Amino acid sequence: MGILGYVVNLLFYGLFIGLIFGLKINTKKTLPGCIGFSIGSIFIQMVAEWILGCVSYLFFDDSVMTAVVFYLETFAIVSFMVLTVWIISIIAGCAKKNKYILLISLAILFITIFIQSVYIKLTQEMVDNLNIVDSLFNEVLENYELQREIGIVSSVRRVFERIPAVIYMVYVILKSKLK
Repeated sequence: MGILGYVVNLLFYGLFIGLIFGLKINTKKTLPGCIGFSIGSIFIQMVAEWILGCVSYLFFDDSVMTAVVFYLETFAIVSFMVLTVWIISIIAGCAKKNKYILLISLAILFITIFIQSVYIKLTQEMVDNLNIVDSLFNEVLENYELQREIGIVSSVRRVFERIPAVIYMVYVILKSKLK
């Protein structure tokens, strides 16, 4: 994930913290703890993704290992976001449990993993095309189209990665305000 992705995550966390404390649904006065944990979570996620990126770079020639690392990265991103939002709600004293939220999150995680599979397939196809030394215009155009498709799939995947955390945030706020 790029810097923009971390900024978006931080904005989501900030919005959630702002709503928790702005709507006074918190039971503990722990605003600094919530802010500190969300920033710390971003740094932990950055380090974890950096390590996975290094492993992916080391094994880039091995398509199976690269695919495994990409799947681990997807799982880590979704997990970090959901865990961060959940722990923020625990720190603020407004955590809620719901088995349906968990099931929806797992379903979306599987959808995200499927989207990641498409991303891996397209990326591997592009790498295979780049390994063929052929500078024909059609090959260049095909690689350009593949890069465009990879960008679209990546954008869709980034949206799906945030859905479980957003669902939990909305649930906590609505459940707390409807008491």
